[in-house]
Amino acid sequence: MASADSLQYDNDFWQDRLGPASQFSMEKKCHLVFSLLIFLTLSLANLLEFIFSSKLIIVKQRVGKFMAYSSMGTTDDTRFPPAMIFWLWHKNYPKSCRWLHDMVILGCTKEIVLEESNKLINDGNLRIKLSDLTMEKIWELLKPESIAAKYKEAAPFLWGILHTFAASPNCYRHQNLPRTTGEETEIVTGEDFQGTQSFVVLPFCVACLTYDTFSMKGIPIINHKNIPGPAQEP
Repeated sequence: MASADSLQYDNDFWQDRLGPASQFSMEKKCHLVFSLLIFLTLSLANLLEFIFSSKLIIVKQRVGKFMAYSSMGTTDDTRFPPAMIFWLWHKNYPKSCRWLHDMVILGCTKEIVLEESNKLINDGNLRIKLSDLTMEKIWELLKPESIAAKYKEAAPFLWGILHTFAASPNCYRHQNLPRTTGEETEIVTGEDFQGTQSFVVLPFCVACLTYDTFSMKGIPIINHKNIPGPAQEP
């Protein structure tokens, strides 16, 4: 009889019924397991729940190996198998993508963005002491290149989303951003297209985020119209 720490059916059980496992190809093994699943009227949901919630050591060892990231893998599939499974769902079952996004991706996205947001809020380089407040320091802090560099460093995930939102081509942009070359009109695409969109939209997105960051710190936001610009050289 199997112990409480092992599966109820061991290698001896299957050896007596199937013979050496080496006689089966990988495809035959998969067919055998799935046919047993059908024979037992066991749903995939029940099986997967057992696999990923089991406390049995032998099960947890297999699951741990599956869930681990391996830098030795030659492809993304072999480096992190769960990603392969996710993209197979995404590719082969497009009608389920909506629910994958709403019930899986959205929650993870919020978690990552909140973590990065907290990192920005607590960043000492974005803090302004009212006792040291000067126009020069405000302008230095609000330089677009300074803000962009800080967001790219401290919030790479959020920055990537903003860049995708701002720079990705779509039908409307293709139709409304013509570029004239000689006698022909060429649609702006590729790096030029992305650069144009990023230049326009990303500063706006970053400005909104910076406003929120300062607001959450309790720092009063000064109307930019009332802030004199940096001193100009004579």
